[in-house]
Amino acid sequence: QDLKHEQMLTELIADILIDIFTTESTLVRVCNNQDSATHFDIIDAIAKVQTAEMSTRVISRSLTGFNRVFSGNIPENMKNKIDILQNKMDLSMDVIVQKRHIAESVSQINSYPF
Repeated sequence: QDLKHEQMLTELIADILIDIFTTESTLVRVCNNQDSATHFDIIDAIAKVQTAEMSTRVISRSLTGFNRVFSGNIPENMKNKIDILQNKMDLSMDVIVQKRHIAESVSQINSYPF
């Protein structure tokens, strides 16, 4: 099959790259504010939530793309690599609790912590 005109596949790749870029930018901002931020706990929580949600989207989009490329039959070695990546990216955290913490904290300080 000729995949060079697969617009949806290109869109998946673009979305993955955007997710990686925005998460990397968030992490750089966190590192830059690490010593000077008065509300570092909120900034840290924002970065963790961003990273956790990004990793879930990247894995999902990757699987969707690979299923297209391999016509629903992803090779076993590729599945294993995806599993390894997923295990490395898993933050094992309660994103909902973290989001509540962020919302409550930002509401209390009445400003954006970055």
